[in-house]
Amino acid sequence: MNAYLNSTAPSRGVLRGPDLTLDLAKWNIPRLLKAGLLWEEDWDLVPETVRADIEASVDSHTLLYHLSERGLISRYAADRILAGTTFGLVIGNYRMIDRLGAGGMGIVFKAEHRLMRRPVAVKVLPVRMEDDSRYARRFRQETRIIAQLRHPNVVSALDAGILTNPDDDGPDLHYLVMEFIEGADLEQYVMQHGVLSIELVCNLGYQLASALDEANRHGLVHRDIKPSNIFLTTDGQAKLLDFGLARPKELNNLTEVGSTLGTLDFMAPEQIDDAHSVDIRADMFSLGATMYWLLTGKNPFPSSGNLWQDLLKRQTEPAPSVRKRREDIPPSLDAVIGRLLSTRPDDRYPTPQTLMNALLGFLSVGMSDRTAMSMPTSSSTVQIGHAKLGRVLIIDDDKGIGQFCAAALTPEGFECESVVTGQAGLERVKQQHYDLILLDSELPDTRGEQLLPLLRAERSGTMQKIIMMSGSLPSDDLATRLLEGADDYLAKPLSIRTLTARVKTALRLKEAQEQSVMLNQQLLGINAQLEAKLHTSDDENGRLRQAMVLTLGELVRQRASHETASHLTRLPKYSICLAECARNHPAFAGQIDDEFLEELEFATPLHDIGLLVLPDHVLMKPGRLSAEEIIIMQTHTVIGAEVLTRMATWYGLGDRFLQSAINVVRSHHERFNGTGYPDRLSGAQIPLAARILAIADVYDSLRSRRPFRPALSHATALQVILGPTSEGSFDPELIALFRNCSDRFDIIFRETPD
Repeated sequence: MNAYLNSTAPSRGVLRGPDLTLDLAKWNIPRLLKAGLLWEEDWDLVPETVRADIEASVDSHTLLYHLSERGLISRYAADRILAGTTFGLVIGNYRMIDRLGAGGMGIVFKAEHRLMRRPVAVKVLPVRMEDDSRYARRFRQETRIIAQLRHPNVVSALDAGILTNPDDDGPDLHYLVMEFIEGADLEQYVMQHGVLSIELVCNLGYQLASALDEANRHGLVHRDIKPSNIFLTTDGQAKLLDFGLARPKELNNLTEVGSTLGTLDFMAPEQIDDAHSVDIRADMFSLGATMYWLLTGKNPFPSSGNLWQDLLKRQTEPAPSVRKRREDIPPSLDAVIGRLLSTRPDDRYPTPQTLMNALLGFLSVGMSDRTAMSMPTSSSTVQIGHAKLGRVLIIDDDKGIGQFCAAALTPEGFECESVVTGQAGLERVKQQHYDLILLDSELPDTRGEQLLPLLRAERSGTMQKIIMMSGSLPSDDLATRLLEGADDYLAKPLSIRTLTARVKTALRLKEAQEQSVMLNQQLLGINAQLEAKLHTSDDENGRLRQAMVLTLGELVRQRASHETASHLTRLPKYSICLAECARNHPAFAGQIDDEFLEELEFATPLHDIGLLVLPDHVLMKPGRLSAEEIIIMQTHTVIGAEVLTRMATWYGLGDRFLQSAINVVRSHHERFNGTGYPDRLSGAQIPLAARILAIADVYDSLRSRRPFRPALSHATALQVILGPTSEGSFDPELIALFRNCSDRFDIIFRETPD
C-alpha cells in the first residue's frame, strides 16, 4: 500500500451543491456538537454576532460552508456530512480532517486529537464482524509490531482500537493512530525533484538500515521495502512505514507457504518463491533495489512484459551495476549496492549493522561543496567563521556510532576520540580537556544522565559542551535532558548535516561565552582605574543610571510581548525585600550593604536586555518553543552581558553598578545545583544578586498571566517555588528567608497589578 500521500497536499474534499437528494435541513449546530463533528470549545470562541449569522443558515449546505470557511470543520468533513457518510469521521478522541491515501491494507486520514490539538495520521480498515479476514489479522499484527518499535526512523504508533458500527450490517472500523509526518514519500519526491544525490541516498540508506536493525532485533521482517513506503520528512529524516506485511518469527500462520507478498519490482528472489521463510536479508535486497531506484529513477530489474521470464532473470542473473546507468557513482558504492542485490541471500550483507558500517565511508561525500567553510590543513584547533573547532569525545557503546561521528567531524577540522563505557569517558575527561562531548543516553555501565553531572564536575571551570544522543528515547523525552544539564540533544540514527550543524552551533556558543568571560575579567581589572577618574557627583551618577535603566527596561518590555511595565516595577521591589531579609543573616555576612541594595535596584530591570536582539520567530512565538528555539532563547543571557560589557568599554563606565548589572544579566538563569545556563555555575559561584533575582523573577512569572496558562495565586506560587519540583534550583538559605517574607511579595504584587 502507498501508505502516505503528500501530507502537505490540499484537501480533496469539495463541497457539493444544494441539489443533493438529501434532507439538507436536518443538520444544525446542536446536532453537529452532539455528534462530535463540531467541537464545543471551538464554537464557544466564535463571536456571538457571527454565531447568530451562522445559525441562521437556511440549509445544511450553507451552514457547513460557513463553518468550513471559519476552519471549524474541514472541507473534507463537510463533504462527508452532506453525503450522509458521517460514520468514522470521529474515532475516539480523533476527528478526521482529510483523506490522505488508500490501499489494500486500509485508508489513511489526517486527523486531529480533540484535547491536544495535535495532528496525527489514522489508518482505518473496515471489517465486518462475520468476516474477520486475514487482512484484519494482518492489520492487528501491524498495530502490535509498530507498538514494539521505538526508533526515530520508524513511524511511531500512538493509539489503536475498534470503532463499532451502529448499523448491524455495516463494517466496524479497526484503526491505528500514528505520528503525522510533514513531507513526501520517496517515490513522490523523486518524481517531483528527480534522482537523488549520492550523499542523500547513502544517508537515507544508513537511516533505513538502522530501522531494519531495530526490526531485526525484534525478530521482524518488513517484506515490503520500497520508495513509496519510505517517507522523507522536511528535515531530511527517513521514516519507514507500512508494516502490514511484516512477519514476526513466531507468527507464521498469516502467510501460506509458497505465497508471494510485497512489491515485485523491489522483492528478493527468495521472497518470490516463498514469503513464509524469508529473513532480514530479504529486506536488505529490497533496500538495495530502493537505493538503486533513488540514484537512477529506474528499477534494477526492468520488466520485459513477460512475467515468468522476468522472474527467471531475477533468480539467475547477477546483480546489475548502478554505474552503468550513472557514471558518477563511485565503484565502491556500486559494489555495496551490487552485494545487496545478490541473488543468493548468503552473498548479501548478513545484518543491517554490517551494511551501516559499509555505508559509513560514503556519508561525507559531497559535504565540502555544501558548506562555505574551507577544509582545515591540520587537526589542531582552527578558526572557521566565528566558531573554534577543537577536541571532541564520543562516549557510545556502539563502535559504529563513534566511527560515524569521527568520519563526519574529522574532515571538518575536529580532533575526535571515542570510548565505549561511561567510566572510560570519565577517565579521559580527567586526563584531557575536550571542547565538546557526544554522550549516549544508555551505556553498558551507567546512564548518560547519571554520568552528565560527573563530567561537568571534572571541568566545572570551563565552558565544555555536552550533547546527549539516543536511539530509543522519543524526541520529547530526549529534549528533557536540556533541563538536566545537557546543552543539546540528537536522535539516532545521526545524519551528517544535523550532527555537524549541532556541534558547530554548540561550539559557537562556547566561544561567545569564553569571550564574555574574558571581557568581564578585563572589565574588573580596569574598574578601579575608571572609578578614580570619575568626577561626576553621586547624585548625577544616580540620575544617569536611573535614566539608562528605565530606557533600556522599557525597550525590553516593548520587545517582549509577555512583559509588562508593572513587572519591571515589581521586580526591584521583590529583590530589595529579599536582600534586606538576608542582610543580617550569617550566611550573607558582609555581602549586603547599602551600595549593594542600590546596585541591585538599578540592575534588576536590565536582566532581560539580551532579548532585544533575539529573532522575532522565537521571541514572539505564542506556543511552546522547540528544542532548537530553546537554545536560541537561552543565548539572551550571554548577549545581554556582552552588550553591557561593551558599554563599559566604550564609555568608561567601570563602577560597581555596571558590573553588578552584568552579573545579574548573565547569571539570573543559573541554578544552585549547577543545571542552569549559560555557564552551569553552582552554589556560591553564582553572583548573590543573580541568586536573589532568580527567586523574584520566578515568583512574578508565576503570578502573571501567560498565553499558555492563567495567573497563579500567591499560595500556588509558593507551593511551586517551595515544592519538590523546584528542589535544587534556588539558594536554600535564600529560600528559607523567602518563606518568611513571602507575604510582603504578595503585597508588592497587589499594589502594582498588571
